[in-house]
Amino acid sequence: MKIIPIDFLGQGALLEPRDREIHDKAVDFCMRELENGKDIDLSKFSKAWVVVDDSGTTVGVFAWVNRIDVPLFRGTTEEATKVMAERINSFFADNGCRGQELFVHISKREKDHQKCPAWKEVMIAWGAESADRFSFKVRCSDGRRS
Repeated sequence: MKIIPIDFLGQGALLEPRDREIHDKAVDFCMRELENGKDIDLSKFSKAWVVVDDSGTTVGVFAWVNRIDVPLFRGTTEEATKVMAERINSFFADNGCRGQELFVHISKREKDHQKCPAWKEVMIAWGAESADRFSFKVRCSDGRRS
């Protein structure tokens, strides 16, 4: 198998795939194999790769992006929760992040009384959805954890 990077030339609206055939293989794969594959724009990722087997068949696509992650978000009153929510949203909007996805950690393992009051209302107001993510620590290339 080969893992081939998907590269682009140009800037902004003038981006073009460096290798149209590789790009098209990845796009076809996404459209065929992913729920929202027709909506995926590979140029929006920091880096993307396509996996091609020995017969030239595309058998995988993967990509990464940087995302803002707010791992600590805890207030003890509804007012505090709402003020924190407004402040963090305004902060990132002021820093050029309007329209970008970010993560806010609200543990599924905590009991309801351990979560911010009004956290559900804030998530609804933001239009938040479950992120379908798993957390892991990157290992060394030899398999060790650090």
